[in-house]
Amino acid sequence: MENYIPVLDLFAGPGGLAEGTSAFVIPNGKKPLDVTLSVEKESSAGRALRLCAFTRQFKDGLPPEYYQYILGKLGNRPEDKLSKIYPAQSERANKEALQFTLGDDSNPDLDALI
Repeated sequence: MENYIPVLDLFAGPGGLAEGTSAFVIPNGKKPLDVTLSVEKESSAGRALRLCAFTRQFKDGLPPEYYQYILGKLGNRPEDKLSKIYPAQSERANKEALQFTLGDDSNPDLDALI
């Protein structure tokens, strides 16, 4: 993506900031903000964050398997089957949405990512 502003979402929760910034469109139809990294400590919010990062990649509408997942027909977690059907989108979501404790020296990789 060219001419964009990278967005870092720390203390992300389930991803409200990322959803809002990724939905922002300027008058010429372009999206100038790109969520590059979201970090959350709490595990259930982190799972929601990853699922949102996954779904934002489908620009022309969500795939039918997503709705099957929502209905509980593809397991209880996206990793069960949905991620296996769409591995590239899953990998990108896993790189964008991370579960870390900020300020924890046991996670030195986070400083490098930021």
